[in-house]
Amino acid sequence: AASVIVVISLIILTRALHIDALADTFDGLLGGRDKEHMLAIMKDSRVGSFGVATIAATFALKFSLLAAIPAALTTGSLIAFPVLGRWAAAIAASTQPSARPGGGLGSLFAEQARPWEPVLSSIIAFAIVGITLWTRPAAALLAVGTAGAFLVIYVFLIKRKIEGMTGDTLGALIELTEIAVLFAMALL
Repeated sequence: AASVIVVISLIILTRALHIDALADTFDGLLGGRDKEHMLAIMKDSRVGSFGVATIAATFALKFSLLAAIPAALTTGSLIAFPVLGRWAAAIAASTQPSARPGGGLGSLFAEQARPWEPVLSSIIAFAIVGITLWTRPAAALLAVGTAGAFLVIYVFLIKRKIEGMTGDTLGALIELTEIAVLFAMALL
């Protein structure tokens, strides 16, 4: 029950923005024929089969992974996974090009980014994770390393598909990085 409450609380706090982005991203990437078609699907307000399946899988994974985290890591993990998810999106938004000509929601963040922001956001995120998992430095390193590795892989795959980021792919990155970090914490 605690896992469900945590996930629902995050959905309420973010107004389900990242869940919508996750659904749009998977609908577009898995349902589109080419870059333009993928971007058009992502922009469509309707949710398709891939989006619904991805949302269901995301909830199931988060519920089960949160429940599987060792008790000694629970508090730190509850802070670390959302922080690292948002850190990954901040890095991608400030370092990657927009996939959509003329931009969209994601490009608003990218256009405002300063060259020093990826460094500052990394320092802040890693400090938060280090403080919350200070009794378990190996867990902190694993969480940060997992988030970083996932970020690199995700950006590579998205750029191959649509040549840059959108607001939807950034929101999906948050959700997927959270799952990757939860997997790492559940393995300890």
